[in-house]
Amino acid sequence: MLPIIGFPDVVGEFADFFRQVFSWNQFRRFKQYLSGLITGRKPTIRSMASRLVDSVDQSSLNRFLTLYEWDEEGLNRRRLGVLQSMKEMRWRREGVVALDDTLLPKAGRKMPGAGKLWDPNSKSYVHAQCLVTSQYVDLEKDYLAGFRQYFKHGSREAGARAFYRDAKQNLGLGGCNLRSLRGTRRHWQLGFVGYSLLKARICRSRLYRRMESDQTIGAECRQAFMDLLQSLVQWVYKMAGKMPVEKILDMILR
Repeated sequence: MLPIIGFPDVVGEFADFFRQVFSWNQFRRFKQYLSGLITGRKPTIRSMASRLVDSVDQSSLNRFLTLYEWDEEGLNRRRLGVLQSMKEMRWRREGVVALDDTLLPKAGRKMPGAGKLWDPNSKSYVHAQCLVTSQYVDLEKDYLAGFRQYFKHGSREAGARAFYRDAKQNLGLGGCNLRSLRGTRRHWQLGFVGYSLLKARICRSRLYRRMESDQTIGAECRQAFMDLLQSLVQWVYKMAGKMPVEKILDMILR
């Protein structure tokens, strides 16, 4: 996978809107995690940490999800606030809020909230987590409004379709294998932030260019990947006269 040097343009453009949710160190982890989600086909904490040229231990990203204190609801309010600040992303009278759910199959028997659930696609029971979402939808756009994890009655945690394909394929919605309820919930939350920001760029480009856009979430993720590639080339050019080639290759390929 391509090393992460700097951040994709979509992260650089919108990240400051979320600055007040995090401490200084948390904010950097937020940008790193968001960049990893957007530019990694099946992102995991281990793969994200290995891609960062600024050496970051895997445990640091893990703590960002599971231990650091930051306001998850505040992050979601900020996300919705950013979208409502753009006239092309605001809710409209003709818009509706749709409820939907998706299953995220899991192999581990100790995954938080996972259980034996009926899958209408395969017409069989699967061991999975169930995510229920509310989405705003109108003729031009759709994005997440909120979400909750469904817990089967009697489970340990019970007391505590368009969109899903994009989130699973491009933003690692089903790729979280943390055995922490908080970490899993935050992974989803950050994935939804990434989806919303990519969706905003698509809708804004349609307005600014005054033409129909054929851009997709996948295309925006590939553009973010190209942003990283450009940053990598610029970094190698800058460092060429400052350190041996072997050292540069070691940092890139480690």
